[in-house]
Amino acid sequence: MRFLLDSHLPHALASTLQRWEVDAVHLAIWRDGVLLHEADENILVTSTREQRILVTADRSTVTDLLGALWQADFHHAGVIFVDPERFPHRDIGRVARAILNVEQTMQEAHWTDLAVTLVAVDPTV
Repeated sequence: MRFLLDSHLPHALASTLQRWEVDAVHLAIWRDGVLLHEADENILVTSTREQRILVTADRSTVTDLLGALWQADFHHAGVIFVDPERFPHRDIGRVARAILNVEQTMQEAHWTDLAVTLVAVDPTV
């Protein structure tokens, strides 16, 4: 699985995932950051071309975008939503473990048009 972390997530999250040998890149670095200030639609279309699952905390905008693209018969490579209430950005380790858990448990999943929300890995959360 290949992940693209959007600008709403910290750069350190991508670095942590990379240390765990997860193919993750932050939008600010991916393609030399040329899409950093682009519209979400352009980011999602480009990430789909490269078969990268978009990881985002921007549920309101991206959810609406997914609906509009569905209506236009566009099929995306997958989206993972990070709920900032469940996963504060400062808790990079918990977010990284949750993404790693998704990678390990859903390796065989067909991600086309799939959108999931991360859940906490620790049962205490």
